[in-house]
Amino acid sequence: MKSYNIAKDCKAIRTMLKMSQTDFAKEIGVSFSTINRIENNRFAPLESTIEKIYTLGYKSENKNLFINKAKSSVYLDEYKDVLFHGTDVDIDGELNLDHSRDKIDFGKGFYTGTTYESTRDFVSFKNKISVYVFKFNPKGLSIYNMDVSLEWALAVSYYRGMLKEYENSKKLKELIMKIESYDVVVAPIADNAMFDLINQFARGDISDIQLSYGMSASYLGMQYIFRKGKALSHLEFIDRLYVSSKEHEDARKNKNDANDLGSSKAEMCVKEHRHQGRYIEDILYE
Repeated sequence: MKSYNIAKDCKAIRTMLKMSQTDFAKEIGVSFSTINRIENNRFAPLESTIEKIYTLGYKSENKNLFINKAKSSVYLDEYKDVLFHGTDVDIDGELNLDHSRDKIDFGKGFYTGTTYESTRDFVSFKNKISVYVFKFNPKGLSIYNMDVSLEWALAVSYYRGMLKEYENSKKLKELIMKIESYDVVVAPIADNAMFDLINQFARGDISDIQLSYGMSASYLGMQYIFRKGKALSHLEFIDRLYVSSKEHEDARKNKNDANDLGSSKAEMCVKEHRHQGRYIEDILYE
């Protein structure tokens, strides 16, 4: 798997700042020859230099550049289907499902988002992150599309291990069998606010109506989950976007603010629609 395109990015950032190589080098704290060699791909800079370059590409003293947002927008315009994968590890070699965890939204799989910012923010709780960009070719794959619905909530509850007491439900078994027959699942992102709602529903504390309104208030966007190894071959690497410490800090704040807002809105919806709808036991054993 390829890494950051530092040579191209360095030149792009410097050009957007309207700086010469000499001035840019001075701003970064390195020599002119270092910047010249970086831009001509003849030198691998230190991590501290890379951090300074991309920090300028995010926010400088006089200008906000947001290089990653700009690049992702270009990719979305250039290619029909673009997906983003946020992570705190280097992806070496071919994509595989070996390191995927089990008890997440749809079990073992390769999880991707449809926008750079939502993908970045979603992994911002981790220490050092980057975002991989892929072109997606869906031809020949079976894809199951889900929206914010009871079916989606039941699936997430199941894969997160919340429905052990209902595992013999015929309705639940049929749903999971259907999902697992597909190569790719497209579904809403379950953030902390949604997870709390789903957990309350799985425990029988809130009804399907309360769950539905609460989830709609917390909607964050869609994710593509590649559940079968063969589907990964339909992802073509485009770029790896470096997230500077400053951008990471802002992303974490964005995420926390979104969680707080989503939780508040969901709580209001749950209270407003109490005593309405059916509970999980009635739904799964109707």
